[in-house]
Amino acid sequence: MITFYVVLILLSGVKERAVIKRYVGEEAKHFLGLLSNEELEDLISIASLMGIRVERRKLTYGGSLFEVALKFTDFLKLERPQNLKLSSRPVVGGYVFLTKRDLAEICSLRVKERMLSWTSGANFRVPEPLTREVMKILIPPREIPPCIRNIVERARDPLTEEELRAAIVFYLNIGHSKSAILSVFNDQNRAKVMSEIRRMSTGRNFRYIVYSCEKMKELGMCIDECKTLSPLQFYFGLRDSK
Repeated sequence: MITFYVVLILLSGVKERAVIKRYVGEEAKHFLGLLSNEELEDLISIASLMGIRVERRKLTYGGSLFEVALKFTDFLKLERPQNLKLSSRPVVGGYVFLTKRDLAEICSLRVKERMLSWTSGANFRVPEPLTREVMKILIPPREIPPCIRNIVERARDPLTEEELRAAIVFYLNIGHSKSAILSVFNDQNRAKVMSEIRRMSTGRNFRYIVYSCEKMKELGMCIDECKTLSPLQFYFGLRDSK
């Protein structure tokens, strides 16, 4: 389920409609294969969920077995494959009779049309409960820079005010709430962290800039050569690859 929405989000960002149509066409073929292997009752239920109202009615005609039927008027309104023509299907008592394969093809086409509509961007919305899970897949976990990780992982060593400030400002800048910042530190340092957060947040619209790597080196907090200008650059994956 989650993967399906991830694919839709990625496709909605593709500008070449020809590419989208080709991919969606392949997905529809795959879906058709799955539907063809479903039991007839299950296939009818799937069709119903898609808004395709069919009834189970049997008819043998021209050597072929037709197992489902839908009203003549519904058939005319239905989006259907080009090969599924009224002239090639029996019509009895106001109903058009279809084979199981016919129904599977109609459902597959419905999925194809829905995916093309969703990936147009205008009407596509990911259900709210899935949003966070989808974003976890689209946006991989970030890596905390070594200098900040070294500060918060020191279990017994009391932290200096500069170390506290450097770590707190970093976490504030990457979007952590105050409670989330507290949870990062060990119990010994949490009281100091809370006190520092209160001090920093005194006044309105407070904002602190993350120390540069050069400043971190001056303060003795740099522990690795990361080839970055600031801890934030490391976190957002903008490191120099040279």
